[in-house]
Amino acid sequence: MLTGTLTEAERISQRSKPLVNTLIAGLDDQLGMKFFERRRGSLHPEPEAHYMHDECAEVLEWLANLR
Repeated sequence: MLTGTLTEAERISQRSKPLVNTLIAGLDDQLGMKFFERRRGSLHPEPEAHYMHDECAEVLEWLANLR
């Protein structure tokens, strides 16, 4: 979501591009929606990806504050 490319996501997450791609595809399949559009080697977040990112950030912040 934050990097825009699988290459950068690979670098930051220390996971292989195929794994990152598989994780994105799995999320799409599990939730029944498409989170990214692929154009010319870049990932472009769909509105659903922005919404999911914001919601997850709130949950993670809540969990951090809970500790």
